Amino acid sequence: MDGMKKYPDFDLRMERSDYNDFNNFYSKLENKKDIFYMYFTAGLLHWVKKSLSFVPESVNVVLIGAGLGEEEKEWICENYEYPYHNFNKWYSDHYVWEVLFLINEYSFGWIDIDCFIFNPDYFKKITQIDKQTGINTLFSYKDVEFGNHISDTFFLFINIDVLHTIWEQIQVSPVASKPDQPDDGSLGLLKVIQEDENEIIKKVMSSDENGYALTPKWNNTMTRLKFYDSTIVYQLTLIALGYEIKNINEFCNEKQSKQAMHIGASSYYRIIDTNKPAFLKQYRMTAIINGLIHQQFVNSLPKEYKLRGRLIRNDFIKTGLNEEERKEFLYRMRDDLNIEHQAFERLINE
Repeated sequence: MDGMKKYPDFDLRMERSDYNDFNNFYSKLENKKDIFYMYFTAGLLHWVKKSLSFVPESVNVVLIGAGLGEEEKEWICENYEYPYHNFNKWYSDHYVWEVLFLINEYSFGWIDIDCFIFNPDYFKKITQIDKQTGINTLFSYKDVEFGNHISDTFFLFINIDVLHTIWEQIQVSPVASKPDQPDDGSLGLLKVIQEDENEIIKKVMSSDENGYALTPKWNNTMTRLKFYDSTIVYQLTLIALGYEIKNINEFCNEKQSKQAMHIGASSYYRIIDTNKPAFLKQYRMTAIINGLIHQQFVNSLPKEYKLRGRLIRNDFIKTGLNEEERKEFLYRMRDDLNIEHQAFERLINE
């Protein structure tokens, strides 16, 4: 379905020519059912390869790259038979989500490159979605004040019938949005939430002093975000309209499950403020695992990846841990998160 033909007034964030290219790519796919999209940008092929190593061959994977170099594009085509589309310019995942909402004809899934699904049965289980469920997910949380069940975007499945029904009423974009009010400039590129979107989600969320719906939060100690992250406005809309978000493992308020793991920050960990203890922990986890995965695959990746050894060494130094302490950190993290030992070994050693 070409959503821009059906909704010509929709405020598309991506350049129309790039949208048209992807629409043409999608129209030629032989199998459009139960697609799992994996999106990535330049310099991340080691993450892509590792995540795909846990995906069963029967899964209908479609790869989406943005801003990749020629060697990386060639490498993908030489190493995988999955359908692959590359946007020549860099786009964030928010923009890609919007295109997927506009174009898909069937229910579809998404898996982050730094999400590792150790139990292959999850790929089948997550596609078994009922009529009143807008999203099946494996990683989720409940808003501590309002109880709304919110999905993270690490590994989820979108019910296309629910999406199309909602869009007949209101074309809710999945891109990150912000209130239409002054901010510190850090939110400048985000879409401004529309008045009709705001009014709908206020049915399930309280509003601030300016009349904007509050954003969800997963614990009482965190400060609510000043913006609605990708897919959040859509999720709150489907809840307000009587649909559900279901966790296939009933695993709420946690980022991991025993048979799956999301690392996070794989594309931006080097800019994390390590002066804050919580952020330092995230930096250490991502930097260490990034280095280990890079070492596993560096000899089979494009030659530019061989030039990153110095960056990896600097990452390790910035963790403030020596080699033995880095191992101890990883295994302590594994145990704290209750990850299966054998699966974790496959992640860090194979």
